[in-house]
Amino acid sequence: PGSPSYALAAARECRDAGEHEDAEALYNRAVALARQAHDWDSYVRAHAGLGKLAQARGAYPAARKSHLRALRAAERHRLGYLRAMVLHELFVVEVDCGNAAPAERYAEAAAEAYGRGHAMLRVLAFDVAGFWMSQARYADALPVFLRILPTLGPEVQVLGWGDVARAAGGTGEAELFERAYRSVAAAPAGLPRRLDALRETAHGALLLGRLDLAERLAREVVLLARGRDDHKSVFVAEALLEEVGARRGGAPGSAEAALELRSPLSHSLLDALDAAPA
Repeated sequence: PGSPSYALAAARECRDAGEHEDAEALYNRAVALARQAHDWDSYVRAHAGLGKLAQARGAYPAARKSHLRALRAAERHRLGYLRAMVLHELFVVEVDCGNAAPAERYAEAAAEAYGRGHAMLRVLAFDVAGFWMSQARYADALPVFLRILPTLGPEVQVLGWGDVARAAGGTGEAELFERAYRSVAAAPAGLPRRLDALRETAHGALLLGRLDLAERLAREVVLLARGRDDHKSVFVAEALLEEVGARRGGAPGSAEAALELRSPLSHSLLDALDAAPA
């Protein structure tokens, strides 16, 4: 009962089981016990856990507050390995809030805090490249996806190829798009991330102006997503179908235009990934 690390472990079990109220109570207990025991590792992790819970509920101000408390404690007690983790979480919070400038600053700080060769750099780079793609910054995202792709496991690699397909479509690289599309199409139907990969590939086809392929892929996504009650994917795919219809009707369309500016973070991530373990 007096162990902050056990309270923290119990909180994680409750969180993973979807018992969020119990998880919150246990994280708060871990904070109190860790403060008494001067267990600053558990103290930081407990505040970060509260931040993740708030983030899952969409309570972003509370999530930001908890993560900032964790960050200050990690810096005060010189826990560099936890500081990097919390900066990464703050990046995700700001992305979810649509705050591009602070998100990029947190990503830069997290990359620096992890340091060259850290195993978590690959996860951060994948998250950052996804953030760039949501902003139509395909020239930044594409080389990062290509660098990470060989390190991904088979179940995740299909999503990596889907991301490459969308980014290649945004940069106008038709041959690379075709290679990525073939890899997604050849993936086993039962892979959990195949639906996401098809959705991203449909985006890439639309960006390249391949309307027939974009329509076919979007219809497949709608069919699969409805079978899984994945309402978000249905919404995105139906919006793609509307875009295809608008293009065929001669409308200019609302598909995002690719931004050509390259971020210094793109170069630093690529450099750091060269030293990161697979």
